[in-house]
Amino acid sequence: MPRFLYRAITQARHLINLEPSWGIGYCNLGFALATAGRAAEALASIRRAIELDGRTVHGIAWLGLSNAIAGKNAEALACLAELETYEKEGRSVAGWKLVVKAGLGDSDAVLRCLNEAYDERSASLVFHLTLPRVDRRSPARVLESEKSL
Repeated sequence: MPRFLYRAITQARHLINLEPSWGIGYCNLGFALATAGRAAEALASIRRAIELDGRTVHGIAWLGLSNAIAGKNAEALACLAELETYEKEGRSVAGWKLVVKAGLGDSDAVLRCLNEAYDERSASLVFHLTLPRVDRRSPARVLESEKSL
């Protein structure tokens, strides 16, 4: 596991120890675990975050990503559908849909979501551009490509 992921997991666990009732700590842990390819642990962490903070758009997105990484595409698509209901209500979710679509490996949809998020002036766009499954220069992306050799 790359050192940056080890540090992210360690820091998220430390945050959870300091404030176990704060869902964002579990969300951060779930994101780091999902990035490391540890989908089962990521799913448990994201589900805990949702228990604590409710069904936030970022929680739903990370849940969808973790499901996609775990090969649970139907569950990932259900998360995507839930995000789309928020979109129909007028919320800006293109950047969060991109997280799920990146997990599903749909590059064309990721680009469409990036364009939508840009048009919406999404505040989270910079963060989404650095996702290992989106940023082709990412060390985690390099590790993924080496696995397929």
